Amino acid sequence: MDPVYATSIFVLGLAFGSFLNVCIYRLPLGLSVVSPRSACPACKRPIALYDNVPVLSWLILRGRCRHCKARISPRYLAIELGGWPTLAFCAGVGFEHANSGEVYAAGRCLNSALGH
Repeated sequence: MDPVYATSIFVLGLAFGSFLNVCIYRLPLGLSVVSPRSACPACKRPIALYDNVPVLSWLILRGRCRHCKARISPRYLAIELGGWPTLAFCAGVGFEHANSGEVYAAGRCLNSALGH
């Protein structure tokens, strides 16, 4: 597999996992997934862009809020990490063996969007 393609899938997958975290947290509360910006669940302070990098920020901050030092569940890390294998599957890794026409079509669309 092309390393640029694999890296793209990895990075986009982490972003997908990060967005899943937003949906999992906000949708049951009836909140928008678009705004406001992400905030610490404990102190409610907005999370700076440099503290909102999937996986890396959680590791650098050791699973804590930069401001109030409250623990941030490792579930956020796990969901972000789970995003890339999900996206990799949909993008075509092992995809040729899928039986579902809809899944196959979705994967082909994603491959086209990524230029493959």
